[in-house]
Amino acid sequence: MEEKIYTVHVYVHTEPEHSEHRVKTKQPAESPLTSRQAEVLRYIAEGYRRNQIASKLGITPQTVNVHVHTILSRLHAATHAQAVAIAVREGYITS
Repeated sequence: MEEKIYTVHVYVHTEPEHSEHRVKTKQPAESPLTSRQAEVLRYIAEGYRRNQIASKLGITPQTVNVHVHTILSRLHAATHAQAVAIAVREGYITS
């Protein structure tokens, strides 16, 4: 079973004294990335190169390439930087 980590943002709106406080939550985006793909993308965001990522994760550089290709495809991104920007904006990874 794949473990997913969600970030919940809570917004508290203060209204006049006689009203209740309302709390709104923002639902986390359903990520198109697996936890491993998100992990690879976080390393890319931190500036690690393919061989370094492979070493850290105990996989081959070719497997990193496969993950990167899939990440770019699933996020409809043309570059690593664009993939990171999309993933951060959508909440798939944290900056």
